[in-house]
Amino acid sequence: MRNRPRIIGLTGGSGVGKGEVCRILARRGAQIIDTDSLSHKAILRENPAYDEIIAHFGNKILADTGEVDRKKLGAIVFSDKSQLDMLSKIVHKYVQAECERIIQKSVAEIIVIDAPALVEANMHGDCDLVIGIFARKNLRIARIMARDGISLDAAERRIESQMPDDVLKTFVDMAIDNNDDISDLEEKLREI
Repeated sequence: MRNRPRIIGLTGGSGVGKGEVCRILARRGAQIIDTDSLSHKAILRENPAYDEIIAHFGNKILADTGEVDRKKLGAIVFSDKSQLDMLSKIVHKYVQAECERIIQKSVAEIIVIDAPALVEANMHGDCDLVIGIFARKNLRIARIMARDGISLDAAERRIESQMPDDVLKTFVDMAIDNNDDISDLEEKLREI
């Protein structure tokens, strides 16, 4: 019987650079589980979260194709914490089940679960190590606006809808400040 892989939880708010951390760790041989990608798949029409989401949010969040329009849904949930909590309640159970399925099938020695809502989904307790990535708010806003093509106001609302850094830091084993360039980030990850 093979040993279970070492599980590293990677968390942090939008725009802190978790994607870059994952690219670096993947180059070093870690298998990456991208929970944002799993969440996007979970809400597709052929998957079970879809019906629950439509039952709660209604047809107003649908695109012409009948799929969930993530921008319409995002406009609702990132401006109302109770709606974000409801969406999380619906989607997290499907994402967690898929993470566990991937872990059970994996032959990797190290798996990184890239999960912005690792703590909110109560997945941090299943990790051998939890790494938090943090960055200055103005830098996060600039990154989000450039990456997602959204307004300053929308980027600020997204950040405000997430767990505050000082609270998140109480759940992590290691905190990395990602305010500099890639070489600085790589050096910090090398030390870990």
